[in-house]
Amino acid sequence: MSTLRFEISFHGPFRVGTGRARAHVDAAVDLADPIPASHVKGLMRAAARDVLGIDKRGLDAVFGAGKDGGDSPWAWDSAYPESGSWGDVVRATRVRIAVDDLTGTVLPDHIQVGELMWPDPSLRAVYSVTRSGYLDPAALPRQEAVLRLAARAVTAIGTQRRRGLGWVSIRPTSTDGEVAARPDLELLRAAEDH
Repeated sequence: MSTLRFEISFHGPFRVGTGRARAHVDAAVDLADPIPASHVKGLMRAAARDVLGIDKRGLDAVFGAGKDGGDSPWAWDSAYPESGSWGDVVRATRVRIAVDDLTGTVLPDHIQVGELMWPDPSLRAVYSVTRSGYLDPAALPRQEAVLRLAARAVTAIGTQRRRGLGWVSIRPTSTDGEVAARPDLELLRAAEDH
């Protein structure tokens, strides 16, 4: 089985919401699993589509086509700190309001308290993507290249990414250190030419 390993470096706070509230927090994070596998997979799929320009057929081959269209031959793990635990990460809150355009005052019942994770810049989180289903051996190198390049193309995680939250760098790693991008780009270009 092929396993690809990735390392996340944090450049600020992030928030992957649970969609649920908790005492004193309207928009909570999952303290046990703040960067779930489904979120990482979705970010990588979006990067493969938007940045790499992979077409729907190629996306479905790597990431799966959903419930009715088939599963991915890959399985994602949630991200976890390389050393320490998520409990060591500082949690903070952020308050958002909605303002009435006419009066310039806060609209009634439009205050939201959201939770943030604020990792130390030295913290690194890791996750793996493991081949879990059948994959034609000839397709393996291209799919691995797509996964590594898509991870590199992710620059933010969580909600409010356009408002400065969740800036990250993701790099593929191996037992020998960081994996170079050039061979993956060349492999992807060669596959497009054929």
